[in-house]
Amino acid sequence: MLCAVNLRIMKLTFGKHKGKTIADLVNEEEYSYIVWLEENVDSVSVDKEVYEYCKNELFVDKIMHEAKMESEHGDWGCRD
Repeated sequence: MLCAVNLRIMKLTFGKHKGKTIADLVNEEEYSYIVWLEENVDSVSVDKEVYEYCKNELFVDKIMHEAKMESEHGDWGCRD
């Protein structure tokens, strides 16, 4: 299955987001799916800038989640 994905033109031809463009996925904040596509599907090529943006958003989300958990629960789960 070949699927050359362009940010706004080409649509995915498989999976749970079939028929959507990368731009659609960015608008829906499906960052982890975009990163997964780039890293795991050889027939899909995500623009490097978009890929880096999505990876950064995932990192920020993780940091924000960890900060929220820390503020709500303290370090009760810390084993360092």
